[in-house]
Amino acid sequence: MLPAFIGGFCLVFGARLANGCTSGHGLSGMGMLTLVSFVAVVCMFGTGIIVGVTWNSISDSYVK
Repeated sequence: MLPAFIGGFCLVFGARLANGCTSGHGLSGMGMLTLVSFVAVVCMFGTGIIVGVTWNSISDSYVK
């Protein structure tokens, strides 16, 4: 339950920090060609890739 709470907190904090949610920036903002939304989407995808690669390397080290 604690990881779900922490994840939810990070999601809400990020949405407030970025002045919108990921869907709002990705769909509406990019559809309106808003520069801030392009930056937000690049940051979101970049962070997702970094977290995915890090998580994969951490989980691989536990398996070996």
